Amino acid sequence: MGSIRSLWRDRDKKSDIKTPSDVVDDFNRLKAIWGRDTSLKSPLVVLLNHPAYREIISLGLPVIPLMLEDLKQGKLYFWFHAIDTLVGDSSPGFPVGYGYVAKNFQTTAKIFVSWGIKAGYIQA
Repeated sequence: MGSIRSLWRDRDKKSDIKTPSDVVDDFNRLKAIWGRDTSLKSPLVVLLNHPAYREIISLGLPVIPLMLEDLKQGKLYFWFHAIDTLVGDSSPGFPVGYGYVAKNFQTTAKIFVSWGIKAGYIQA
């Protein structure tokens, strides 16, 4: 199994082009599998290495607005790492690291949502 960054790097090798509605459908299907399998309460390493989470990241940049909308609505999905993986250096990053995120989920979500609005991924 490759790393998340290698999955993203290899995204252009896929021959099937997805429409926006296909991406939304795939995102929601994979998110449901990920949530069901992990109960979203598993250790972070389990959450981030779950095949459905990794496949969501492989969908590419079109999933960022979907992730940000989840965060904006207060849904407790750990999208921070996925967004950071997808956008790299332009990501808002993690204020102090994963330990901070775990203890300050809502604050971190607000940072990411604010960044998403400024970057044009979602509307206020």
